[in-house]
Amino acid sequence: MAKESLRYIQKTTYAPANYAGFEGLCYVRVSDKKQEIEGHGRESQETRCKQELEKLNVTYAKTFFDTKTGAGDFMQRPAMRALLAYIDAHPHKKFIVVFDDLKRFARDTEFHLRLRQEFKYRGVILLCLNFQFQDTPEGEYIEIMFAAQAQLERKQNARQVIQKMKARLDAGYWPFRAKRGYTFKKIAGHGRLLVPNKLGVTLIAETLRNFATGILPRPIDVATYLVERNFWPNRKPDKCLSDVHDLLRDPFYCGRIEYTPWDVLDVKGKHKALISLETFQAIQNRLTALEGPKSLREDNSEDYPLRGLLVCSECGKHLSGSPTIKANGKKFDYYFCQERGCPWYRKSHPASVVHQQFNDTLEANKSTEELAAVVSAVFDAVWGDEVKAYEWQRQVMQSKHDELKREIKKLVLASVSSKSDIVRKEYELQIEDLAKQQKVLEQKLSLKPDTSIPYRTALNKCQQMLKEPANTWVSLPLEEKHLVYYLVFDGKLGYDRINGYRTAETQSKTRLFEQFATHQSSNVDLSGLEPLTSSMPWMRSTG
Repeated sequence: MAKESLRYIQKTTYAPANYAGFEGLCYVRVSDKKQEIEGHGRESQETRCKQELEKLNVTYAKTFFDTKTGAGDFMQRPAMRALLAYIDAHPHKKFIVVFDDLKRFARDTEFHLRLRQEFKYRGVILLCLNFQFQDTPEGEYIEIMFAAQAQLERKQNARQVIQKMKARLDAGYWPFRAKRGYTFKKIAGHGRLLVPNKLGVTLIAETLRNFATGILPRPIDVATYLVERNFWPNRKPDKCLSDVHDLLRDPFYCGRIEYTPWDVLDVKGKHKALISLETFQAIQNRLTALEGPKSLREDNSEDYPLRGLLVCSECGKHLSGSPTIKANGKKFDYYFCQERGCPWYRKSHPASVVHQQFNDTLEANKSTEELAAVVSAVFDAVWGDEVKAYEWQRQVMQSKHDELKREIKKLVLASVSSKSDIVRKEYELQIEDLAKQQKVLEQKLSLKPDTSIPYRTALNKCQQMLKEPANTWVSLPLEEKHLVYYLVFDGKLGYDRINGYRTAETQSKTRLFEQFATHQSSNVDLSGLEPLTSSMPWMRSTG
């Protein structure tokens, strides 16, 4: 049976004496969207293919247009995928597929051969206007050579493009898509140069300066500010935090060019900056001070602030949350376990009940007045230790930087006095390596956090959370809720569908700290306590 199928396939791939009963399909691929829109190349390819079908007296059925590259998997090309699907949808018809050039078929040797097999399995005749397919050893060899040549040309073109783009980057020009706040213009002596537009000069520059000076204290405030001004239309601020960080971290806006995938670092750009280098540095200092080890889950929302903090009491897996829309159009929010095999799988817990019980649990962990003095003392001790540790790290880095500087100077003198080209080349390599290390240290030393930030603001927030946990929780923005949660609790809370929260299984830091404050404070040296900032990163997050 296999041999009969093979003979059928081989027979159908040879050109028959006539094409009676065949339907003609045209495959057209252009290299970019502009050609597709303007019609250049696309129309000429289709016309030539239709003319060939007319010569063969084959009925034309349909044309499939692609703008995807010929490299890589052909199933990533929408039109090629549609073409194969169309043939599969008509299994009792005979097809001849016509295309202009072998390069339009595929520009990757591996996928060229695989695509040939796909058509072969379907009994489809392929007709290339600039190449004749032959099912002979010699014909297959020539076909592979042509496909390999097309692949070589594609890779060489890609290499040349990358080389030219990297050269533009090294020269201080941005060769990619225009940055927000800039527009490409042809400038004499520069070619295409990014020039600030109204959006950049007003909104972006103002936003960056406001964050640098603390008018907008946190990234979420920046996101809200920009969303309100339609910078990111139809999006919620908490969904824009990643874009906000990209904006705040981008040195392009202070006149510098960086593209780390191609090792282009800190190049002075030819474009006009929106902010000064000092303002950009102030932004980086604020971001460094605001960073903490915990991040907000992407699937969190204001409707389900406890998602990621609650676990099922039966299986221990996280509870998820989603709304249900009733027939009358009303929306109801629920938490539920999504672990298959769990007795509570997909059993809904009304979010309003879960939230109220959580507030009650927070109130049950309210601290006493006596705890405030101990919290303040520990906070002062930890802050002092943090500042000392930071200054010590800077001293170590500065010492290393100075050592590298001296070593580079020695190597330069040795290189100049050397008479051997080989030895001199080795010195130059060592100098280059040390210079890179020196530059990394300089960048780290330049990012100096502002240790004069009024940390009492963070202390007040900490004490307020301990004194009035329920009210404080409700007033906090979503990105801070998860951070301060761990100020009160030592882990995830188990939730039971019937009995509610199993707080006995999760230690309360408030109660433990209170016991320490009331019974052991006189016997413990506070300066020896382990820093609390590892579990309370938000304490560093006040601007």
